[in-house]
Amino acid sequence: MSRLSLFVIPLWVALGACSLAQPGAETASAASEEPVMVAILWHQHQPHYLQDPETGEYTLPWVRMHAIKDYVDMITILDDHPDIHFTVNLTPVLIGQINDLLAAWDEGRPTDAFVRHTLLDADALTDAERDFIRRNFFSINWGRILERYPRYVELRDRREDPLDTWTAQDFRDLQMLFNLGWMDPDFHDGATLPDGTVIDVGDWIAQGRDFTEEDKAELIAMHFAILRQVIAVHRAAQDRGQIEVTTTPYYHPILPLICDTESAREGSPDITLPGVRFQRPADAALHVRRAVAQYEELFDRPPSGLWPAEGSVSQAIVPLLADAGLDWFASDVHVLARSIGVDDPPAAQRFSMWSVANPGGEPLAAVFRDTGLSDLIGFTYSGRNGTEAAEDFVG
Repeated sequence: MSRLSLFVIPLWVALGACSLAQPGAETASAASEEPVMVAILWHQHQPHYLQDPETGEYTLPWVRMHAIKDYVDMITILDDHPDIHFTVNLTPVLIGQINDLLAAWDEGRPTDAFVRHTLLDADALTDAERDFIRRNFFSINWGRILERYPRYVELRDRREDPLDTWTAQDFRDLQMLFNLGWMDPDFHDGATLPDGTVIDVGDWIAQGRDFTEEDKAELIAMHFAILRQVIAVHRAAQDRGQIEVTTTPYYHPILPLICDTESAREGSPDITLPGVRFQRPADAALHVRRAVAQYEELFDRPPSGLWPAEGSVSQAIVPLLADAGLDWFASDVHVLARSIGVDDPPAAQRFSMWSVANPGGEPLAAVFRDTGLSDLIGFTYSGRNGTEAAEDFVG
C-alpha cells in the first residue's frame, strides 16, 4: 500500500520515508547456479457472504465449495511429499464462516441457499425454485470440469429451453452434478479423511446420470464431512512441522486506512480522499488482537506470521503487529519498491528477507511476493496442462 522502513537480512531468497540500509555484498546473486529456494504462501480467503437476517442462511456456497475442492486436498497432498514445506494463510473471516456452516448443519438450521435448493425434492419444485437451480447450478468451470460430464453438457446446452420442457430427473441430475463437479479429484477414487471418514464419489461419476434424492442427501453429507476437517488437517500438518499457518487481521480490513486515511497519499499522492479524516488505530489493533486470539484457540499456539488484507501495510501498523506478538509479515514487491525508492528492485533485493524498523521495539521480518509469479499461479496456470504449467514456473 505504501512504504516501510526496511533494511535487508541476506538470508534466502507502507508509509513514511525513512533511511534504509542497502543489501550487503554477501547477498546471493540472481545468476547463482545454486538451487533456488522458493517460499510458497497459499492465501485461503473468502469474503463474508451475505446472510438472511432471519434464518442466517448464506446466499452463496463458495466457502463450502472451495473447502471440498481445495482446502483439505492442498494439505493432505503433503502426505506424499514429506520434504515439501509451505505456508498457508487462513483468514479469520473464512474460519468464522466454516464454523458457522458446521454449527448450522449440526443443528439442522439453514446453511446456504445452494444446499437448500440441492436437497429440495425435484418432483415438487416450484417455478421459482426451478429457475434458481437452472440459473445458478452451472456456476462451475465449464472447460476444466463441466465438460468431463456428458450429462452436465447435455443440460448446459438446454439451459435456455422453456422450464416446462425440463423433467424432474433433469433437475435432479443438475442438482447432483453441480455438487459432484466441485469435489476434489482426490475423492473420485476414494480418500480417507483424518477422522477416518471415507469419501468416494467414483460410482456416481461412473453412473453419470439418473441420480436419486438419496444420492443428493449423501453427497451433501460428504461435503460437510470434508468441511469439518479443514482446520484439523492444517493443525496436524503444522504440529508435525510441515506447514506454517498464518493469519490476517480479523475482518479483513485495510489496516493502514483504519489507522489513518491520510496514509493513502504516501502510496498514491494524487488520490482523492473523503473530506473527513479517519484515524482509529485502536480499532486496527483490535482486528490484529482478535485474529491472534482466534488463532490461539484453534491451534493452541500463537501465530508467528501475518498476511495483511490485500497485502496493505504501512509504517504505522508495525507496532500493532509487534505488540500482538507477531514476528513477520508478507506484502507485495510493489510495496518494497516504494519503500526503497527503486521502480524495479533487482533480484538480490526482491528475493531477500527484510527487517522492518519498529521504533521502541524489536523489528519485524518481512518478505515480498513476486507479483508476476503469483498472478501466473492465481490466474493463468489453471488453464494449462499441469506439466506445462510446472515447467513454465520453474523456467
